[in-house]
This record gives sequence, structure tokens and C-alpha cells, in this order.
Amino acid sequence: MCCRHTGDLDANWVESMNSVMDDSRLLTLPSNERIRLLPHMKMIFEIRDLKYATPATATRAGILYVSEGRQWHNMVQSWLQRVVRPYAETAKWKDPNQPVQWLSDLFDKYVPDTIFEMVKSYRHITPLSTMNFATTLTNILEGVLKPENLSNKADQALFEMYFVFAAIWAFGGALVEKDGIDYRRNFDKWWKQTWTTVKLPGARLTC
Repeated sequence: MCCRHTGDLDANWVESMNSVMDDSRLLTLPSNERIRLLPHMKMIFEIRDLKYATPATATRAGILYVSEGRQWHNMVQSWLQRVVRPYAETAKWKDPNQPVQWLSDLFDKYVPDTIFEMVKSYRHITPLSTMNFATTLTNILEGVLKPENLSNKADQALFEMYFVFAAIWAFGGALVEKDGIDYRRNFDKWWKQTWTTVKLPGARLTC
């Protein structure tokens, strides 16, 4: 059985965890109540940083560091195999690898530069990480990736049209006007100037 803990480490109780993670496996509460971690129990901590962790705490735990920088790419590669390949088989593509490769190329083409621009120049209604953008993009694509929308006769240009539709909403859907700056209008202008393969109407991309 695993006890999963999320959130930041707290300076007031992190030292109390040391005895839980050593051989005694015993937690002593401020009330002097003691709770023993049984042999079949494991503890998992999902934390943002080790700001309040002392060397005594860090050395008692096995630490796995996950960098957010390109983590979205790993998620996308998994999604391509988990979702896009079954779609290609259902739609009876002669080569099921073809839509997988097209979409992989589109992610490489659009996502890195757009993520960089989002982090550099834009503000959303709530803070969003790169993984949020990529997950929203795959969720929208999963909704439109149907044989009735993209048959086995579809070409790469049609895939790109659907991808652009999904990307506009994934990156621009949560933009707001803040401190007198209309970020949606700025995004509309930036996208149309940067990505010109798919022609878009003159009206704003997001409402």
C-alpha cells in the first residue's frame, strides 16, 4: 500500500518525517502520539522543490527529478502510439504509421515555438504549464481524430487544418485581458504572422 503526499514540504513537520523514513519507520506527532509505518506500506511525495528539506531528509529518500522542459514531448509520443495508431487502424489506413508521423511532425513544427512565446509574452486566466498546453492540445485532437472527420483518404494538409484548430484553442483559449493588455488580440496577431501555412479568416481566432 502506498501513502501518496502532494504539495510543498513544510518546514514545521519535515524533520518529523525523518524518523518515518529511517529504520524505525515511526512518526511522532506533536501530541506525542506515535504512528508506525507497517512493512507493506510505502510513502510517495510529489513536491515542487526541496526548499525546506535538510540533507537528513533528502538522503533518506529516493529522489526522482522530472524536468518540465521537454516532458511534454514524451507525453505526446506516448499519446501518438496510444491514440493515433488505433485511430489509423480503425480508419483502415494502408500505412498506420502515416498519420502518426504527420502529427508528430506537426507537434515538432508548432509546439516548441508557441510554448516559448506563451511563456515569454502572454498571461492566462490561471497559470498554465507546458504540460497543460500539450495535454489540452492532445485532448482536443483526440476529439476530432475520428474516421468520419479524417478518413484514410485524408491528406497532410487536412491534418494540419485540424491541428491548427486544436492548437489555437489549446494555447489561446485561456488568454484574458489583463492590466490593459488584450492578450487574445495579441495572440491572434502573433499566430497569423508566425504560422501562415493554414489560411485563417480575418476575424479574431478566439472569442
